[in-house]
Amino acid sequence: MTVSNNKSFNNQADPLSLNNTFECNNNFKRYSTVLKNVDLNDESKLIELYGKCNLKYVVIISKSSKYIPWVPEPGQEKDNELMNEDELFALKWKRRRLLNEVLEERSFQFVSTINEEYDLRFKNTNIDLVWLKILLSVTEKEDFPNDLYCRFDQLHNINRFPQMPYEINAKHSLARNIKSMADRFGEKEFSFHPKTFILPEEFQSLNQYSKENPNVQFIMKPKFGGKGIGIHLYSNSNEIENDSNYVVQEYLANPFLIDGKKFTLRLYVLITSLDPLIFYIHNNGVLKFATSDFTIDRKTFNDDNMSKHVTNQTININLPTYKFSTDLSVDDIGSKWSLKAFWRYLDKNKIYPSTLLWGNIKDVVAKTIFSVELAVLSKTNELMKSESNGFQLLGLDIDLLDNFQPIFLEANVNPQLGSAKPPFDNYNKLLLIRETFDLIGHTVYNSTTMKEDIKSKLLQQKSDIFVDQSENIKQFDQSSLDKLVQFEFENIHHANYELIYPTKESIDSLSKYHLNKESNLNQMLHRYVKSDAKDY
Repeated sequence: MTVSNNKSFNNQADPLSLNNTFECNNNFKRYSTVLKNVDLNDESKLIELYGKCNLKYVVIISKSSKYIPWVPEPGQEKDNELMNEDELFALKWKRRRLLNEVLEERSFQFVSTINEEYDLRFKNTNIDLVWLKILLSVTEKEDFPNDLYCRFDQLHNINRFPQMPYEINAKHSLARNIKSMADRFGEKEFSFHPKTFILPEEFQSLNQYSKENPNVQFIMKPKFGGKGIGIHLYSNSNEIENDSNYVVQEYLANPFLIDGKKFTLRLYVLITSLDPLIFYIHNNGVLKFATSDFTIDRKTFNDDNMSKHVTNQTININLPTYKFSTDLSVDDIGSKWSLKAFWRYLDKNKIYPSTLLWGNIKDVVAKTIFSVELAVLSKTNELMKSESNGFQLLGLDIDLLDNFQPIFLEANVNPQLGSAKPPFDNYNKLLLIRETFDLIGHTVYNSTTMKEDIKSKLLQQKSDIFVDQSENIKQFDQSSLDKLVQFEFENIHHANYELIYPTKESIDSLSKYHLNKESNLNQMLHRYVKSDAKDY
């Protein structure tokens, strides 16, 4: 392995680089009930108090020996000489290497691999972060060698939990997981996923269902993959082959439309801990629009009319009907909107309460995470010395029916973080990456020192959480304290991330679906969150 000789991750100076690392923070006011006497909103004072973050090393893995070909987006960019000033501005944002910029801000140095061999040691220096950036995971066998997870020590991080790609990214596994929860808790509570037939074993059931429901149309998707590659549309099941690489789903015939076009919500969820289970949702999602007017006409429901029925950007982005704004401040024009623009649209036109819809979406996200948690935790405990080494950023796709019921379509364990055509989307991705790194502890100041301060303050408080008041809760130990410290650290740094679980409200309303809620660490954290002194 070799360390790059380039001081910067980017080969050329970037005229759009931000002078202030924190100018994207939307002026969120940080607050902590633990660090009451610390000015958490002055970054220079935090660096002065806790010190600047130390030099760290990162490996970015973009290829895997377990590899399937990636199909690049078709088409070519417009010649620079033919672009106006606004188009050139948008192109510069599109070409920015946002992840690398944030890594450089946080004092990471890039370590490259030789001959695609993975090694978590570089001479006498630990690799602090492994970032998997594989465009199309071979999720049936993982996108990171399982035998290397055990080599992570306490200070290593990796943006993956073992088994997560298979359980939530693979469409047949996701369908099975949600169906298992529906069998346990009732169809009504888990009716947020399209009816799915897994081939080859459910091929006869598919044909029978089609006969009983002759107006239903179907979409066929590869079990493994993404970006809209390999999908097909069928007006009836007679045309579908029994291919073991695919699932077939009932197509949603009654989506909510904007200006006659179908769209999908892309949301970003960050899981920072499996036990106790802690996850957040980011407020800067996007809407991905189809580029032709929606119709349910059976005559046009075929692969030749994907742009009417499918919102994947790979399918739509190079069509002449794909429109976007080159203005950084405009996020509600053309084929991609920001999530906040959607909320403005709903509220301004009094179509549906945005706060109610957001709450329903968060419930769907939580139930989906609950459905995969145990399998992922089991494999993580088997392979890793500590689940604290891992974290998981997910891109989740959700459609809305015309009655505003959220329908969870699929998940992506490797969401694209940049390279969008609209500048606002890249700006929001920069915000997302920065706040992700803040939450997991890779801040510009020394997070280890701050966590030691938090730990000291927690011990001084002598909260009743440290007292064993229930026979179901074991004596408070070091792992519990470490988890509380991390939780309080995250509470300071969440910014645009909103905690879904556990909050006082979500514990009351959703913990009945949480299959691992009786674990010692989950009980400890739930008790801490619900204590009167806390406000989560």
